[in-house]
Amino acid sequence: GEEVNKAAAVAEDVIAKADATSDEIKQAIEELDAAIAAMGSYSLKEVYGDKFYMGAAVHLNGLNDETYTDNLLTHYNSITAENDMKPDALLDQAASQAAGEVVCKFTEMDKYCDFAVANGLKLRGHTFVWHSQTPTWFFKEGFDANGEYVDAATMDIRLEQFMNQVFGHIKEKYPDMFYAYDVCNEVVSSMSMPSNNWKTVYGDYSYVTKAFEYARKASEGTDIKLYYNDYNEYDEGKPEKIIELLAEAKAAGNIDGIGMQSHVNIEYPPMELYRAAIEKFAAAGYDVQITELDIATAIDGNGPAPDSAMSAKQAQIYKELFQCYIDYKDYISSVTLWGINDQHSWRGSQNPLIFDREYNEKDSFWNIISVGLEENE
Repeated sequence: GEEVNKAAAVAEDVIAKADATSDEIKQAIEELDAAIAAMGSYSLKEVYGDKFYMGAAVHLNGLNDETYTDNLLTHYNSITAENDMKPDALLDQAASQAAGEVVCKFTEMDKYCDFAVANGLKLRGHTFVWHSQTPTWFFKEGFDANGEYVDAATMDIRLEQFMNQVFGHIKEKYPDMFYAYDVCNEVVSSMSMPSNNWKTVYGDYSYVTKAFEYARKASEGTDIKLYYNDYNEYDEGKPEKIIELLAEAKAAGNIDGIGMQSHVNIEYPPMELYRAAIEKFAAAGYDVQITELDIATAIDGNGPAPDSAMSAKQAQIYKELFQCYIDYKDYISSVTLWGINDQHSWRGSQNPLIFDREYNEKDSFWNIISVGLEENE
């Protein structure tokens, strides 16, 4: 890190000189490039490994692609299935109807777990209770999407069966592979949305407390920590709402931490709001995990592809965020990027990640490395 900083300082001085010749400038830039190339063997998990897990969201096509897995295994020691452990991927309608109770299918999930076992990675589980990507039939009589909604007591049983199935499977086949699981996802964010099947069945948000109770019971005998996950948790008043929603689960000892998705953009949030949210969660006694980090270059995530000024701002924000994670490392146990490179991103047009489509390190990557190396010196 130091060599790059020195070379960068020299290059800046040379370029700033009014009488610098083009040869001098060229040489200074070549020396900077050489210093950066010499850093080429740095790995995120090696630089940050003693502070927190370094994770990435992955998908099955990627796990069958050598370039993808090379990058993954070089830089990360934790994975999250981007979609294949969400409720719609695990719940099996035909089998549930035949059995008259909740039945899950684990074919896809097991591929991630087997890959993790083979390569010495740990897993973050994601997710049980969510208003999205959860089949409507799960909430209906006879597990039929056209049926009537079941009552809350029936839903309690289904929720518990769902968790017992998943954690039972983990205990049996992958007892030491998971270190964290998102029990509830985006509940506070859903409060302003018109439809949420969980809320329709229960009439309120009591299902959150129940979900953590069932998850704690179902995961007994494992070291899996249980999390509440959400986005924009730094919005005005939102940390307080989350802490209030979770108060009963916390008092019962059924929740360990809060996942901050951190789908941010180059304009929002201001760093002091982001830091304040971490402080509020830590003060309330929660571990914090950064669960889905990426930085879009358009406010709504759908703008034009970033230009160089946007990319520079993105790199600066990655630097500030990782400085923040280092500052709060006593409260943060895991940092996960939501994808391996810009091609494999749900916000792909925004180039929100730290490797480009050809797996080249972007300035964002080098900023993260340099902040980590500085801390390690």
